[in-house]
Amino acid sequence: MWRSGYVSRYVPGQKEVDKLRDITDHELKTKTYGAAPDEPLLGNYFSLPRRPDAMDRITLDSSLATVSNFTISLAQLMALTLVEVLM
Repeated sequence: MWRSGYVSRYVPGQKEVDKLRDITDHELKTKTYGAAPDEPLLGNYFSLPRRPDAMDRITLDSSLATVSNFTISLAQLMALTLVEVLM
């Protein structure tokens, strides 16, 4: 696929473009060739995953000119402490 949905039918080494095994232009653009699925993709057997829990916003203490030590809470599972070394 090059631009604006155009599907190239060029095959290296082939002098003349063939019909690509009876696949129509509409089937090439929408990629609907082949057998239909057994059951619908969205139906009774499909359920969306659970929505993630709301996370607290990261707040840093910026009252000093430089922040040398801060803690970030990740997904309420553990606390990660990062230390910045000033040179």
